[in-house]
Amino acid sequence: MVDDCRPNALGRAHNTRAPFAVLRRCDTPLILLPVLLLLAWFTGLTSAFIGAVAGYFVYISLHYVMHRPQHWAYAFIPGLVANHDLHHRKGIEKNFGVSSPLWDHVFRTYIRTEHA
Repeated sequence: MVDDCRPNALGRAHNTRAPFAVLRRCDTPLILLPVLLLLAWFTGLTSAFIGAVAGYFVYISLHYVMHRPQHWAYAFIPGLVANHDLHHRKGIEKNFGVSSPLWDHVFRTYIRTEHA
């Protein structure tokens, strides 16, 4: 698991379609969640914090499913997978969005799969 924290791990991810683990020590610091929740509670931002954590959980769950074609939920997201696969497999500097192409449209980095 420590090997996943190597500097080039992200670079390899963008050049392969290999599956990833959902939670890794280097990018999901679970030890900080209670501290941040206390900070949110003291500042009155508890709802915003819980919403952000829930949104991140949905995002990471969707990303997990996108890299596992055998998963039952994969059948519900074929368009997202095809769009993001252009970014991973063909090395195209477009279609960065994993859970939605919204920001790719905003930043003009979206390309249709049939145009690649």
